[in-house]
Amino acid sequence: MTEARLRADRATLKERLKAATDENELLRLRCQQEKDHFSREYAQVEARLRIANTTLERSRKHVEATILERDVKIDQLQKHLDLQQQLIESYRKQSSTMYSTIIENGTDALKKSMRSSFSRSTHATNNQTDDDETSSVHARNDRDSDARIHALEQQVTKLFGQLEDERAEADAIAAHVDQQKAVNVKLLKTIKTLKRKLDESSERSSMEQMLTDLQGRFRKVSLEQESMSAALQEANDKLARASDEIATLQSDLAAKAAQLGEASATLTARDSEVQSLLQKIGKQDHYIADLEADYKTLGTPGLAHVQTSAVQQLQQQVGRKNEELAALELRIKQLEREKALTDTRIPPTIGDDNGDATLRLSLTDLDQLYTQALRVEHKAQVIASMVASFDDGGDLNALLHTLDDPVESPMLTSIPEGKQQLLMSLLAAQSTLDNMSDTFACTYAKNLGARCAMQ
Repeated sequence: MTEARLRADRATLKERLKAATDENELLRLRCQQEKDHFSREYAQVEARLRIANTTLERSRKHVEATILERDVKIDQLQKHLDLQQQLIESYRKQSSTMYSTIIENGTDALKKSMRSSFSRSTHATNNQTDDDETSSVHARNDRDSDARIHALEQQVTKLFGQLEDERAEADAIAAHVDQQKAVNVKLLKTIKTLKRKLDESSERSSMEQMLTDLQGRFRKVSLEQESMSAALQEANDKLARASDEIATLQSDLAAKAAQLGEASATLTARDSEVQSLLQKIGKQDHYIADLEADYKTLGTPGLAHVQTSAVQQLQQQVGRKNEELAALELRIKQLEREKALTDTRIPPTIGDDNGDATLRLSLTDLDQLYTQALRVEHKAQVIASMVASFDDGGDLNALLHTLDDPVESPMLTSIPEGKQQLLMSLLAAQSTLDNMSDTFACTYAKNLGARCAMQ
């Protein structure tokens, strides 16, 4: 059972070693998976960071192109505004020149008409007849001059309208230019703000924060990997120590198996010796039966002359049997002590089955010894009763029938209890034999007294 338990413990250690190896392998695979996952995430973040930088550069170029385009447009508008201002100035100069020319022409024509009308009125009386002939010519001239004046007035009105339109257009262009300047200023402010925000975002970007977080996570994962590596190394060390312990246990198992074989041989020798002692005890029982037969023969008529010698022989035999019984008791105690020492030298196992088997084996041996001791005690008591009955002249037949009666032996529950019960039974048998020896001595003394009296 001890070897089987050691083999079971060895199998358990192997299973634990295999489980630890599998756990370490799973831990290593998990670390490798975490490392690969982190590498993939780091590559993805780098790719997103590169894309973000590319997008930021593209946005910066677009803003710069937009600024250049707006600058070109502003320059074009400024040139157009300058051209319009020049046109307006030229129109103003042209309109003032044309107005003065028209005023002068109109004044001259009015003066000419007034002169002609005044000359016509002054010479009307004198030259009435002549006027009648030339009135039609003057009328036509007046109509022509009126038509020219009206055409000039319309032309002046048209020119003034065009001037007002040009002024309104120039004002609109100036307002548009001012608006474009204001928009350009706002755009410049917006561009500066955007540049500042872009600079701030480039300095305090979420990508950088993410990169910082990833770096912190990488450091954390690195620390975890180092701790896992340390744990893996420790587990490998434990596995190496467990392998050494298994080798040591295997050597110890071989040594314990050899010791177990020696102990088994010793126990077998002890069991054979106990059996031989039990056989001796049986022989002693038969010898006690012979003694009982001798007692019966001592009580028959016609044998009075041999009573003294028979009593002496019986007393000597009882003394020898007492000595043999005492020697047997000492031998049994010695065997019990050696067996207890052997049991203590046998290494205890981890489980309870082997301990229970050893306990049952010891209890079985003690139970057999206790049963034999009870039988010896019973027979010693019967023989003592026979001696007392023989001394009183009673009948020994009834007592002879009780010699082979079965003895009730209670089941022992523990080794200390069995040892105590066996010792008490042996002490009781020893006391009975001592009393029987005293009875033989008294009987021998009485027989000697009777013999002396008869002589």
